[in-house]
Amino acid sequence: LSQYTNFLARAAARYKADIRAWEIWNEANWHFWEGTDADYFKLLEMSAKALHDVDPSIRVVGASAAGVDVKFMAACVTNAPSCDDLAHHPYRKDPDEAKYLADLRRVADLKPGARQWLTEWGAYTGCGGTYSTERTQGVKILRQSLAAATSGHVAALFFYDLVDDGADTNYSESNFGVLRSDFSPKPGYRALALLGRTFVSGPITHQEEKLPGGHRLHLYRQGTAKILLTDSPTRVRVPWSPKDGDAVNLMDEPLQPQEDASGRWLELDDLTPIVFRKR
Repeated sequence: LSQYTNFLARAAARYKADIRAWEIWNEANWHFWEGTDADYFKLLEMSAKALHDVDPSIRVVGASAAGVDVKFMAACVTNAPSCDDLAHHPYRKDPDEAKYLADLRRVADLKPGARQWLTEWGAYTGCGGTYSTERTQGVKILRQSLAAATSGHVAALFFYDLVDDGADTNYSESNFGVLRSDFSPKPGYRALALLGRTFVSGPITHQEEKLPGGHRLHLYRQGTAKILLTDSPTRVRVPWSPKDGDAVNLMDEPLQPQEDASGRWLELDDLTPIVFRKR
């Protein structure tokens, strides 16, 4: 432990002008840590003290838990009080906003004032569709990114992975990329690009509306730009007027409003979000 923290202090001193946060280990609640939980808590506390001795304003990020392991993170808070922030990896099959936000609130309650770093999350594609089709991966990216951004609890998100690690569609670890192994883009890549072009800077607001069957319609807005999402598998009609501006789908393809006696409208469902660009 002392060898590790001595090295950490020297590295932090060398790079303190550029690196302002240090994450200690990876998924210590899983098989990436071969010691006991008590060993990890000791490492985390020793690391935090070593880093703060270099510069008290450095943020020390601990837990780095696989999943939203509240019990493990609570133990980190208790046994390594010098740690500033908490990290976790909220992989989830269903990006249900209510459950996701509840998890983020539970972690926030563990250490008031701490930031949450989502240092790894994503969804693999292929594999017989048991987890995500390429289309649902893109929708999950939008839903989880926007829910985290408007939660008030999250400092940063790190998406895993940029490029598929292999071409075997039956092996999950080869298929987390938003680019295929030949660098061709999946819908997830287009979703990330579309999100970045739509919401450029400033706070993002969130409103939701209850729909029949327990489903919800979510509206995320930044200035005149907005994104509409729903978890409803059946089509939802939303009014449209020229002041809303041009609308595109997940693939950044134009959507044409429909019209009848009731007015103009667009349709969306759980695989078809609607994006209105900033005008």
